[in-house]
Amino acid sequence: MIRRSVFVALLTLALLTLAERPTSDRSTADAATGITFSVPVQVDPQRFVTEPGVAVAPWSAVFTSGPWGFSTGQSFMWRSRDGSNSYDLEKLDVSPVGLRPCSTPIGPGGGDTDQIAFIGVNGERIVVFVDLESLAGVLTCTSFDGGNSWAIENTLTTTQQAEGGADRMWLAHDVLSGRDVLYLANDDLVSGGDAVYRSLDYGANWEVVAQPAFVNAQSIGNPGGLIVDPATHLLYFANSDGRNVVVGTAAGAASGSLSFTTHVVATMGADPYAADLVRISLDDAGNAYVTWLEPTDDSVKTSASTDHGNTWTRVTTVSLPGTRNVLSAIAAGSSGRAALAWYTTSNPAPVTSNNGPWYVAFAQSLSAASSSPSYTVVRATPHAIHLNPVCVSGLGCSAGTGAADRNLGDFMSIAVDANGVAFVVYNDTANQLFDPALRLANPSSSPGAPNVHVVRQLSGPSLVAGKGQIASGNGRQAVTTPSSATDAAGDANWPKQGTIGPNIPRLDLRSASLVTDVSGLHARIGVGDTTGLGLTTQGAEAWMLQWWWNNALWYAKADATTTGLACSAGQPTPIFSSSGNGKAAVYFGAPATTCRVDTATNTLVIDIPVASVGGPATGAILHEVTAYSFLYDTPGTLMNQVDATPPFTYRVGD
Repeated sequence: MIRRSVFVALLTLALLTLAERPTSDRSTADAATGITFSVPVQVDPQRFVTEPGVAVAPWSAVFTSGPWGFSTGQSFMWRSRDGSNSYDLEKLDVSPVGLRPCSTPIGPGGGDTDQIAFIGVNGERIVVFVDLESLAGVLTCTSFDGGNSWAIENTLTTTQQAEGGADRMWLAHDVLSGRDVLYLANDDLVSGGDAVYRSLDYGANWEVVAQPAFVNAQSIGNPGGLIVDPATHLLYFANSDGRNVVVGTAAGAASGSLSFTTHVVATMGADPYAADLVRISLDDAGNAYVTWLEPTDDSVKTSASTDHGNTWTRVTTVSLPGTRNVLSAIAAGSSGRAALAWYTTSNPAPVTSNNGPWYVAFAQSLSAASSSPSYTVVRATPHAIHLNPVCVSGLGCSAGTGAADRNLGDFMSIAVDANGVAFVVYNDTANQLFDPALRLANPSSSPGAPNVHVVRQLSGPSLVAGKGQIASGNGRQAVTTPSSATDAAGDANWPKQGTIGPNIPRLDLRSASLVTDVSGLHARIGVGDTTGLGLTTQGAEAWMLQWWWNNALWYAKADATTTGLACSAGQPTPIFSSSGNGKAAVYFGAPATTCRVDTATNTLVIDIPVASVGGPATGAILHEVTAYSFLYDTPGTLMNQVDATPPFTYRVGD
């Protein structure tokens, strides 16, 4: 983000439900409902982006994206087709400048991103992705086949209407008179406020329909979402105006300009942080929900409207007493059912000097539209995901100091699928993949690269009425914490987009586990077929097991060479930006180790010297253990991910 960037589950058998004290303005906790989350899924072990967004498609695919930064000119999108057990990079080899879903030679990108996914009026699986082209404007990419190919590439999304500097943008979709209509809202340096655009051809062309959207605003700052009620075709646009939390509403139309009416939701006790957004969602009945951070005590607030934004309920505090919190997000399901997620810590220090430990909090309500809603608040991540102060000043953050970093970005995201299951996408920066010079500037800090993760709700009440309790496994992952992984057969295709390539049996992961015996720790990676595994004459192949432990990432890897397998174990090598932040991890150069192929069981076994991976003692918990297979051309560079298993958790010694 330009002005406000801030570069940036619970897997126990019984998740502790934390109840709030009932006070005059504070929510009370629902009865314990057994809300649990999946083991966090690492979206990409190699590329680190901040401000992750999420869209759950009606056909069950999950999309997430984030900016890599203007220094790279790139942003990334990933797609999961297996219920969020693993993610593939949305990369077309024909992309002129590399790695975005679609791109143009002129660039640059790498700014804010957003995405939506819906079934078009003609039955297509439509995905729309937008990327900020620095201050020049916004790039739109549209797919009509669920992300396999990208038919529309439009760099002139905003600039074609003489729009000047663009910032944080949001997408929305509606159907008017049997026609798909796209809307886009963004911070706008021309009007000094915000602009809203409309496209009737899936992003190939856009027109300005409101500029500025908040015509009565004095100090618009934190745009947090644009949504449409499909029943009434009313648009809602959330923002802040000075200390006021505001929502603009306008009747959607397929032609002509739109007129937004500004509604004041609440007034904050102090000026809002430059890097905190006002987020908004609608439930199926058209009730609107807004969440924001109260800067006087860093508490998460929410309010609801049951009359199309005209009036709002008394402000409710959702976060727990005694906590500091940042960057809340909200999603709703059926009438009165809503869920929030945010970063939280019990450390009482102000966020800009608070080393945490920070976790992801999750709150759910089945009465969110009432005048006295109740929320159940739980922790959604099994370990700390940030161990550094959080800078909430956007570009006002000091680069390269090692103090409050920008790696958590301006927001995390939450979405709900058709079964009422919540998906939370967030950044985990507790990995120490940063320039060591930053630690010298602030020895008490532990900055790391923004590694995107997703947790999926496994149990608890569904956010969709009539669904009851979320099924334990739902065909994806059991509530009990897995200690090994199995993976579907036949999904190791390459390429994965455009013309889909064949399945590669030796890269087709079937299982993954860690074992401890008298000789030490061993990674076991099962594949479809070991015929030819380990030898290459052109284009190398690799198999890797990676995990999180002791605030760092570790791996054991086997590379195919012209003479056989070459194996290693250790930590990845970070690639830094000019400001010292971790941008990527390279899995080459770790200490060598031994490995072998068990052809009888089609299993690759990598011996892991404990000293090479930080020395975890018996009883140490290794989190997010995941197996990957790759293709690559040049050693020491980023690799093409071909397959990945679901993550699991391992206790050393078991």
